[in-house]
Amino acid sequence: MPTQIPDTPLGGTMSLGTQGGSYNFIMIGGPEETVAVIDVSHLGTTNFREKMSGDLKDVGVIPVRIQYVGIDGLPNIAAAAETITLTWPNNDSTAASYAGTGFLLRRKFADMDIGSVDDVMVGEFDLVFNGGFNSGTEPAFTVAT
Repeated sequence: MPTQIPDTPLGGTMSLGTQGGSYNFIMIGGPEETVAVIDVSHLGTTNFREKMSGDLKDVGVIPVRIQYVGIDGLPNIAAAAETITLTWPNNDSTAASYAGTGFLLRRKFADMDIGSVDDVMVGEFDLVFNGGFNSGTEPAFTVAT
């Protein structure tokens, strides 16, 4: 088995299937899958609450930070759901990716602050996968090969 070398984040990307756009990414949040915790305690329960896991996964919100270039703006938050693809840096033949249908939940334009004149302006937006709603595609992770 070949020796695995940890990757750096340089080269990671995010793409929007319909809106497109070209951005200089500063940070792309990694998807975090969770399930609900259901309290099944009852009046006969003693000492500790009893719990079970829910059946459905939730990916949650994925924050993205970019170098803000005013002429390019930010993606449209009123756009219809589209394919969102997160791609990790590629040290393999095919890069690892996480893709599914989703939409933009929030966008924040760059602050104009005299205290940051020696830095680039930063824009932000948040993505959310819709879990396959309305004939969309459930999010799925594809391992690098």
